[in-house]
Amino acid sequence: MAYNSVSTGSISSVSKYLYKVEKLSGGYTFDDNGDDSFVTEMSNICFDGGILKTRDALCCVGTKVEGEYKSKFPEEYYGNIIFHAGTSLYRFDGENIHTMCENVGEEGFFLRMNAKVYFYSSDKKIFETDKDFNCKEIEPYYPIIIQNADKWLSSYETFEPFNMLTKRVRCHYNLVSGTGYETTQSFDLPYPADTSQPCCIIKDGQRLKPMQQDYSSDNMHVAFYFKDGPGLKSPIEVEYTIDASNETMNEYLSKIYGSKIAFCYGGTTKDGSRAFITGNPEYPSMYFRSELKNPLYFPDNTQETLGDGSENVNGAEKRYEKMYFFTDKHIYSMSYSFSEENGPVFTVNSINTGVGCSMSGSVNALDNTIVFGDKTDGIYILQSTDIFDELNILPISQNLKGDTGVPFAKEGKCFSCDFDRKYFICNGKSIYMWDYGRVPFYSGAEYRTSQKKLPWFKICEAGDFSDMFALAGKLYFVGSKEKTEIFECSAEDFCDTVFSEDGSTTEKNIISYFTTKKYDFGNSYLRKKLLKFSFDYENKSGRERSFNLSFFADGKLFYNTTVKTDKSEGKLTVKIPSYCANRYSVKLEMDGGGICVENLVFLWQKAERVKFYD
Repeated sequence: MAYNSVSTGSISSVSKYLYKVEKLSGGYTFDDNGDDSFVTEMSNICFDGGILKTRDALCCVGTKVEGEYKSKFPEEYYGNIIFHAGTSLYRFDGENIHTMCENVGEEGFFLRMNAKVYFYSSDKKIFETDKDFNCKEIEPYYPIIIQNADKWLSSYETFEPFNMLTKRVRCHYNLVSGTGYETTQSFDLPYPADTSQPCCIIKDGQRLKPMQQDYSSDNMHVAFYFKDGPGLKSPIEVEYTIDASNETMNEYLSKIYGSKIAFCYGGTTKDGSRAFITGNPEYPSMYFRSELKNPLYFPDNTQETLGDGSENVNGAEKRYEKMYFFTDKHIYSMSYSFSEENGPVFTVNSINTGVGCSMSGSVNALDNTIVFGDKTDGIYILQSTDIFDELNILPISQNLKGDTGVPFAKEGKCFSCDFDRKYFICNGKSIYMWDYGRVPFYSGAEYRTSQKKLPWFKICEAGDFSDMFALAGKLYFVGSKEKTEIFECSAEDFCDTVFSEDGSTTEKNIISYFTTKKYDFGNSYLRKKLLKFSFDYENKSGRERSFNLSFFADGKLFYNTTVKTDKSEGKLTVKIPSYCANRYSVKLEMDGGGICVENLVFLWQKAERVKFYD
């Protein structure tokens, strides 16, 4: 047996010292780096008003609706959030959920244009919602694909491109012979007709109603029968649906209605002059552009492909005058210009290769700075430069990932939200929050050092949450299994309120915790004996709350205790059994909401001689 000699300098073996950690404001760090204000474990904790506090309670609001939650229109629309669940469209006004339209299909996506919200359904239908929340199915634009044709198509001119939203088209004919009083009018068609769909004649904008219509055996000819001659003279239009076997038209419909992302961009208006649709995994990297201010007409000659077409588009966001597309490993920028000679021009350039957005749902614009997520490397920020590969993206989530290379994304759906100058993101397992309003990212000479200063907080486990959104200054979460429900983050409530299977509500305590970093109390070369630990608390709930404290010495748990209080505020002090170590940390687990913690104080002294065995 031997003794380990300790050089104490001027420190007496009986002297007692206080080590104070007043503000745990640094947030969460995976690898125990950062200053003493960081913590190394965290759940259901956030930083508010200069102190750590349990997150706000989640309270059920609105009405539970049938069906799994699918998607939402990402912006507030006249004080409401519009979303798709099951096979219906709903709106949430902050208090209740209202049904807008039923039987819209299993999947779809939203687009806003001309002050209206459009839903493009996987059932190849389009639904339009106006500011009064009147929702109805509408027809897409039927293009005139040929004009100045005779009845036998011996001569004609091509006119408008096909609309990728529909198989229905119009053909313009000039009737140059006949008295105009025939009871039968026949026309050759440029493509075989779908005989299960109505076919009609349009004269002076009016739809004529013949007694009967017959198709030829190959469906390339249609004859209309009238009781009395309607006086058909030049010009008239024949409107019909192209046969269901047409592979080109079927592909058009699959491309558009199988997409996931829609936005408006271009022109001199803030809202954009053209609609764009993209994000179809069956047609990677493809995007489609509408006609001017017409979300019901996507000409087939405006479809384009990003790069080599190998990666799906997972997100798109505007920054200043440019639109950015994000694929798994690439970032593209789109710019708009117009000239009388060339008309509108949308120019696309690749600005980054190697890292993109592999977490669909993570893209957000924070103060005109775009943030996005990668499954392996975590969260990135898009810098101001568009020069290819010139540090135009920088990682900002080192605190969540550490140096071990642990993948950031887990199994499950990713979603994000910008609320109260805070960026929330779910990686499929947990929900994290970056308080960018308090500590924004400033790129310095060493960006790894810069990103470690950012305050990230682990809010909670994702559980059954499918999405989140902000509305009227409040934050909401969306839960979904067989039914969809909405939860409001409420600072006035102190327990989560959840629906039971029988429809009643029950209260569930918020279990929150954090673990401090390992403190050497400013004397890394000394072994120390921890004597007491104290902290200030505030209990806003008015109920009895418990604190479970676990103490670790050099990473090993050596003491655990629980203290309870029903006071509204005060200081709690715990006496620690004798134990010697170089570094100490403590885990505080709190049962219930409405709890704030600050001013952690460790009372310690230098350890006496420490025995060890050779």
